[in-house]
Amino acid sequence: MGFVSLDSYETMNDKFQQLANYNLVFLSGWFLRVPLEKHRERLKAKFALRKKYYSKNRLVNHVKTLKEEGFILVGVHIRRGDYRNYEDGKYYYDFTVYMDKVRELRSLLSTDKVKFVLFSNESIPDHLKTQDILISQEEWFIDHYLMSNCDYLLGPPSTFTIWASFMGGAKLCLLHDPNRPIIFTDFQEYINPLCY
Repeated sequence: MGFVSLDSYETMNDKFQQLANYNLVFLSGWFLRVPLEKHRERLKAKFALRKKYYSKNRLVNHVKTLKEEGFILVGVHIRRGDYRNYEDGKYYYDFTVYMDKVRELRSLLSTDKVKFVLFSNESIPDHLKTQDILISQEEWFIDHYLMSNCDYLLGPPSTFTIWASFMGGAKLCLLHDPNRPIIFTDFQEYINPLCY
């Protein structure tokens, strides 16, 4: 049994050669990036939220009905909390930034059959709720499930959102620069999620 830490890009090839010396290996480190695409269906099945946790949830059922009615669903992950200090607040955006992006997306999608679902680890002001904006106040696992059921996701770089895209196939736009206008090619499906 061996323990191999992939902690340096420069030594990664040497470390991979060490793997042949062991029958069982435990890997760790930031440079561990296994192509997950080929294991996607197995991972989705393994990590899928059990139906008993969401089947009677009002917001989940409302979102399901909207999808059945042909609405485009856009999940907006307003990640704040710990992002106030992470990388000196680089991704700690004001609520107005997210609302500006919602307006941009409304214009890009150019349809009345679109609904936005706002998710946050902080309380979202009630005045942001409109006819086409829903605000989730659910537990994190329901939020993640709902995100994975959206058609599009928008938010700052976050493993939470990337995994929701991976689990449900939602196309994700990572908001690195809030001043840059959004274009459709910014939205990608994350079939091999990397962690932030």
